[in-house]
Amino acid sequence: MMKKNLLKLARMVLKLAEVETDKATLIIEGETEVGKEVFVEDENGELVAPEDGEYVAENQILIIADGKIAEINEKEAEEPEEQPEEQPEEIEQEEQPEEQPEDDKDAKIAELQAEIEALNNTIAEKDEEISKLKAELEKSDAEPAEEQLKSQKTEKSWSFKPRF
Repeated sequence: MMKKNLLKLARMVLKLAEVETDKATLIIEGETEVGKEVFVEDENGELVAPEDGEYVAENQILIIADGKIAEINEKEAEEPEEQPEEQPEEIEQEEQPEEQPEDDKDAKIAELQAEIEALNNTIAEKDEEISKLKAELEKSDAEPAEEQLKSQKTEKSWSFKPRF
C-alpha cells in the first residue's frame, strides 16, 4: 500500500505520463521523446524497466531499448483502414449466436427433461426407502422396550474374572 502511495506521489511530482500500448502501460517522465527513460509497473507496484521491443500506442510505435525510448515512429494510415474490415466480421459473428440458440433450445429442453425425469426417479427410490424405514421403526416401536433389552442381553455375554 505504501509503495502505491509513493508511486502516486512520484507521478504527481515528476509529472509522469502514462502511455497505453499493446503490451503494457508505459510510464515516462515528462513528454514522450527519444532518449527518455521508460518504466512499467510490476505486480508488486514497483517501477521497472520494460522489456526491449516494439510497443504500439494509439498513434505511434515506440521502440524501447535498455529502458529508454530508442525510436518513435508514427503509425501508418493503413492500420485504421483494416479496423472497419474487422468490424463486419464481428457483426456476422454476433448474428450467428442469435440463430444458434433457436436450434439449441430444443436440445437443451430435451436434456433438462431427461435430467428432471432422472431426479424424479431418484426421489421415488428415496420415498420407498423412507417408507421401509418407517415400517421397521413402527415394528420396533410396537415391541416392548423390556423385551428388546432382554434380547440384546442374551446376544452379548459378559464375563468378568477378577485378578488377584
